Amino acid sequence: MSLARNLLECVEVATLAPPGPPPQQEEQFVMGLVAAPTAPGPAGELAFNVYASISDDGTGYGTLIDPVHPSYSSDLRFVSRQRQGHHYRWSGVVTRSNDPSLVGQPVVLLGTVQGDSAAPLELEFLGHTFRGRGLVVIAIIAILIAMLVPAIQK
Repeated sequence: MSLARNLLECVEVATLAPPGPPPQQEEQFVMGLVAAPTAPGPAGELAFNVYASISDDGTGYGTLIDPVHPSYSSDLRFVSRQRQGHHYRWSGVVTRSNDPSLVGQPVVLLGTVQGDSAAPLELEFLGHTFRGRGLVVIAIIAILIAMLVPAIQK
């Protein structure tokens, strides 16, 4: 019991210190559906569900899922980001895939922020451009942290 009490006292002391302003960090969450129906061969049959979470510095992770062609489903690692106004370009590589030959393949995801509506989304993968609609959400992490701190302190 005394160990638990000591632990609670330490936590209490730690939470009483006034928090400094949290660093403001922008996170991009991307989700959408892309396809290239005019692409030749098997690429023309692919339709990817795209999901990604990318930090302000351009690093992050994502997933490509094609339920009809599961051998193409892959995990992604993003390593850089370029931004021009409301347009984003994230570059990365395939880190894991149901088809081992896809590991290491470059991936580029292009998205446009348009409030909370679906926006053009493009995926450059395997020498083809897959186009569709998606949602790019910008979350300011500092705001979320600032809202959580008072709740944690209570």
